[in-house]
Amino acid sequence: MTASFHHDLDNGPEHAEPMPEVPAPEDVPVQRDLPTGVPGAEKDYREWDIRTIDPAVAVPDLTTVSGRSIWFKFRHELPDNDAVHASAFAYMSDMTILFSALQAHPGYEVQLASLDHAIWFLRPLRVDDWLLYRQASPSAASGRALAQGRIFNARGELVALVTQEGLARDLRAGATQVPVRDK
Repeated sequence: MTASFHHDLDNGPEHAEPMPEVPAPEDVPVQRDLPTGVPGAEKDYREWDIRTIDPAVAVPDLTTVSGRSIWFKFRHELPDNDAVHASAFAYMSDMTILFSALQAHPGYEVQLASLDHAIWFLRPLRVDDWLLYRQASPSAASGRALAQGRIFNARGELVALVTQEGLARDLRAGATQVPVRDK
């Protein structure tokens, strides 16, 4: 793990990438289907309102070969505490990002697992408000995939960056997409 901490008393130059043009979360259908082959996904996903934006209606990200954009928020109110929201975001940021590597390979069945995950918190964020997660996978090879994410709040501010390397190898006969621990 790499961690970088700061306090909000520092001032300096500010700039950020603009939020991409996408439909508002209210204009995107609620995602009812869960990732197939992911044991226990219903437990993880039931707490989140996740809305995947149809690539046909979003401005394409020409800098990547495989990617997607999703709106998400936690379904319940959380305390007004930056650490609570950052912790919930850290959990959610891992749930969906590797699927961006599969956008260029519809129907391809792979086994997925997080290998490493890094987050840069740029500004305070609130997971019980809408956040846009622009996900891209610049490369997948040799059973691994690299995925990157840019997270914007509904005001268009870039609030976090995520990078993840994950296992993305061919799914063996009888195996599940995400490994299941024996009890």
